[in-house]
This record gives sequence, structure tokens and C-alpha cells, in this order.
Amino acid sequence: MLGQDCPELGMIQQRQLSCVSCCLSAGSDANSPSFRFKADKNSPNEDGLLVLREGDCWLLAVADSHLGQYAGHQLLTEMSLRWSCVPSHLGQLSLMLSTFEWPIEPSGGGTTLLVAVLNRASGEVFGLSYGDSSLLTVSRDAVVLRNRVNDQFLAQGVPLRIEQAEVFRFVLARDESLLLYTDGVNECCYRDPHRSIQARHLLEVFQKSDGGARLLALTELALSGVEGQPGGQDNIAAILVGPLESD
Repeated sequence: MLGQDCPELGMIQQRQLSCVSCCLSAGSDANSPSFRFKADKNSPNEDGLLVLREGDCWLLAVADSHLGQYAGHQLLTEMSLRWSCVPSHLGQLSLMLSTFEWPIEPSGGGTTLLVAVLNRASGEVFGLSYGDSSLLTVSRDAVVLRNRVNDQFLAQGVPLRIEQAEVFRFVLARDESLLLYTDGVNECCYRDPHRSIQARHLLEVFQKSDGGARLLALTELALSGVEGQPGGQDNIAAILVGPLESD
């Protein structure tokens, strides 16, 4: 799902693939300060996401481009077209990413990238991230951030350097959900995470809904803002995998 196909403010695209729910939105605030950094004001949604499945193994990825859609959209598209399998271990994922070659394009933009691989049979999760997209586990009473965000964004035309990625590996508990999102959620009030969605808001959403309705409710909350604060000030790409105990 690419932002170029979801440019209208206030709208949410949602898709469901088995246990995985995905949402994409351009945001909702036409006066957002983020528009100062959009290369194409007529197509302002620079986020995107990708889901690949091979048996019990799922690859989940979100990307948040900057200075134009090209970098993140091209990266996700190339991954979907070139990768014939879901990597079975971190070394394979690293090798597959390191062979990516940026096509020539003059905008000079860049992107975040968060890639997580989940084995639903064993609960094993591994992956890596560049930039400030987030990976969390959510249970009935706890929210845990599972990756460390950084400022190592991928620059178009520069080879992917695996050593700059933040690496993660853990086992998903049976009662936990896996959640990935770009900073349009935790910075729905643009560049102000303290006035945006917090862990307590996530728990409230999860306690009031289930299944794909949870991700839709979370995306709607990001568009409206929390506790009277502005919301919908950036693009949103989000993926939710339901708890293993629901299998």
C-alpha cells in the first residue's frame, strides 16, 4: 500500500490479510506544518507499507519518505517485486537489503524503513529499522517499544549500510499483538510526541475494540488528536498483527 494511491486528507484505506490489518492515511490537517517539507503538495502522502507471507512467516514493513514519495515507495515496490521468499533469519534479511540498488532519480529524498519478520508458529520476531518508525508489542495491560529509533535515515543513491540499522530480536508472547507504525501516530501532533498518542491511549483503544477494528480506531485517533491537541498532521502507515492466542 503506497501513499501515492491514498492522497486525500481525512481518508483511511484499510486492508486485511488473514491475521494482519493495515491502515494508510495522508493525515487530516490541511494546515499542518508538515506540508512545508512535502515535495508534491498535490500528492502529500509519502508513507507506505508492505506485507509478505510465506506459510507461517510474515514480513511486515513500513516506510516514511521525505522530500518526496520516491525513496520509500521505490524501496517497498522493489522489495515486493524482487523478494521471492520471506527471510528466515536476520543474516538473510540483511543480505537481501544490502543488495538493493537505488534507481537514478534527481529529487535527493530519503526514507525511514522498519522491517519485522514474524514466525506465528514460534512467536519469533526479528528485523531492523532505520529512522523513527516504531515497533511495539501490546498486551492487555502493557505497551513495550521493541526497536530503538534513530536518525540514520536511508538516503537515495547511497547504499544501504546494515551496520547503521537498529537490530531487534524477541519472542512474541501468546497474548501480545505486534504493531508497526510511522511517526504519524506517535507524532500525530507534528514533531511533538508529548502531545500525541501515548501508551495509555493505545491501551484504551485495545481494551475497547478487537481485531482489525483496533487498528482503524488507532488511526482515527491519530487523525483527530488526543485530549484536545492537534492531530492528523502527518501521514500514517500502520500494521497490526493480532495475538497468537487468537489462532
